[in-house]
Formats: sequence, C-alpha cells, structure tokens
Amino acid sequence: MKNTSNSHENQPGRINGDALENPVDQEFVDFAVEAARRAAQITLKWYQQRDLAVTAKSDGSPVTEADYAA
Repeated sequence: MKNTSNSHENQPGRINGDALENPVDQEFVDFAVEAARRAAQITLKWYQQRDLAVTAKSDGSPVTEADYAA
C-alpha cells in the first residue's frame, strides 16, 4: 500500500506529491492576481446600477461599459 502522507503533497508546484516539470512562474501569477484586483475595483463602481449601458459584441452577446473598463 502506498504511503499517502507525503510531506510535499498539496504544496504549490506539486500534483499528488510529484514535482511539476514546468511550474507556473510566480511572477505571472502575481501579475494576474493584481490585474484581477484592479478590474474588480473598476467594475465595483457599476455594481447594482440600473442605468448601466449595455451593447452587443460582434457575436451578439451583451457587454457593459463596466466590462470594457475592466
């Protein structure tokens, strides 16, 4: 029976205790998280506004001015 109490399990850059060949560059992760936080701050200005302008994208799906700003 395999020992499942590997001290490296559930650590970043590992899957089931095995090291990944190409772990994600932390700099890219940090950049993505910061971009998401900034987008959230921008879009919160429009949260629950009833007069939010909505237009259609080229595929016909709706897009708001908050989407464009983010």
